[in-house]
Amino acid sequence: MATDAVPAEPPGVPPPAEPTVVVPPPKREDRTVRLIGFVPRLVSGLALFFMMILTVVDVVGRKFFNHSVFGGLEMTELGMLVLIFGALPIATLAGQQIIFDLFDSYLPRRLRHRQVILGNVLSALLLFAVAWFVLGKAGNTREMGDITAQLAITIAPFHYGAAVLVLLTALAHLYLAFTHKPTADPEADATASLM
Repeated sequence: MATDAVPAEPPGVPPPAEPTVVVPPPKREDRTVRLIGFVPRLVSGLALFFMMILTVVDVVGRKFFNHSVFGGLEMTELGMLVLIFGALPIATLAGQQIIFDLFDSYLPRRLRHRQVILGNVLSALLLFAVAWFVLGKAGNTREMGDITAQLAITIAPFHYGAAVLVLLTALAHLYLAFTHKPTADPEADATASLM
């Protein structure tokens, strides 16, 4: 008759320690990415949720009450503006932009690394210019007092928000340019740039 009993440890010997899993603290760059991405994620998530609720209420109103939400088109347009501009920094930090990589397979790894850095720096410079332009547009809409046609919603705050989100996208490109490390995988290098 066999028993599966574990033999007892001799007296004075401590039992074996349970294995522990050591979770390393988050890297500084991970915290930076989360910090840069927090506001755009929150803004985009709220805009998407708002448009989802608006669509449900509008469809129910049309179907059962033969009446749509007053100003629904304007609210959807403004929600799309917030969603699209809010998604720019998120997509940039995740490396989910559209990439033109026709010549990447012909470039040595060292040049691909420099191409990624150059692409991110150029993208940042262009986005700083876009942010400046949108900021100017926001100032114009504020001075002119532009509002939407039906609900009379002031448009300037949305333009200011778009300028801030484009600025965050430019900063995200600079972050990627200065933290990019070359990899052995050319595909991984290619995904870190817009170029």
